[in-house]
Amino acid sequence: MKKTLLVICLIVLMLSLSLTACRKEPSLVGKWMPRDGGAAQDGFPDRFELFSGDKAVVDNMDGSWSVTGERMILSALWYGLVYDIALQDNTLTLSREGKTVEYTRSEDYSIFFSDKEPFKGLKVVFNGISPFCTVSVNTAGCNEEVQQNFEYSLSANKIDMDGVFEIDDEFTMYAFLQYESFLKTAYGQEPGFKLVPSQKNYVVKGVPRYITEVTSGTNLAKFKSEAADYLTSLGEWEEEDAEEKEDFFTLQDCYFGVLNSDGYDQFSKDRPFNAIYMLYSINSEAANRYNGLSYFLVIAENVVLYPDGKIGWGPEDPASLKFDHDKNKTGIEDLIAQRVTITEEYHNVTVVTDLLK
Repeated sequence: MKKTLLVICLIVLMLSLSLTACRKEPSLVGKWMPRDGGAAQDGFPDRFELFSGDKAVVDNMDGSWSVTGERMILSALWYGLVYDIALQDNTLTLSREGKTVEYTRSEDYSIFFSDKEPFKGLKVVFNGISPFCTVSVNTAGCNEEVQQNFEYSLSANKIDMDGVFEIDDEFTMYAFLQYESFLKTAYGQEPGFKLVPSQKNYVVKGVPRYITEVTSGTNLAKFKSEAADYLTSLGEWEEEDAEEKEDFFTLQDCYFGVLNSDGYDQFSKDRPFNAIYMLYSINSEAANRYNGLSYFLVIAENVVLYPDGKIGWGPEDPASLKFDHDKNKTGIEDLIAQRVTITEEYHNVTVVTDLLK
């Protein structure tokens, strides 16, 4: 009986010791960085975070950890390093091969390599016109090590800068360590790993945008003046007539067309995002002198509002202020049908005569 009890006690003791040896030290869970705040020695992580269970993030890479007695294994990428550990107060000491690094808890760090912050000095550049803006980055303001070792992405899973945005859109930029220039050089092997990126949110601001409506608040004074000058420059009439253009031309109707939501993918050189159509008639006396030419339609495509409140337009470049035109002898209906109504498959067209007269 005594022998049986002794065997049972030995089994319980062995199980207890085994569980103790393999347990996860709860006091180690958290974020750790070198006490001096800089980079650690070779063979030691610069930053690491230990989670409940066996998950770890080691120098911005997914990994794992385990503790047996006074030894800890940190694994990331293709390696696993064993350290002797000692925890006293808020200091964790890792030792291996005669080297020692002291780590202290960090309540919060958004990135690894605190002296190489990938977003410090980074310039995020918005290109194009809303709602088709693209994003690029300029690292000229970052320190040299960031320029050499980080690349940026709009995706958390891969390097990908594709995407279009409109003004006021919020998006996340991710910063990855470049394995070609850093990890492969450091470890001499092709990495097979998942990077854990740093990230920062940005909002699209300070970009021109294609107008989607014409209202009383739209500043069209320059537009109307340029349209009248353009009409005068077409050379269809004598100089003395052009000098009297306020009587010679009469603005009859104005239309505004803008791509509907189903038409965004139809935006192209041949199908503008928006357009303003200004229909002018020529007075009857002048029309008789010019072979019955009665109506001109002045067209401005891809009208853009700049951040400073100015507007521009042009088929390819809004800075060109380039107009197009059409003309007709037979009547308003034909001209409107040929150039305005025909666009209604992809454009919402409204009458804006009162706003442009």
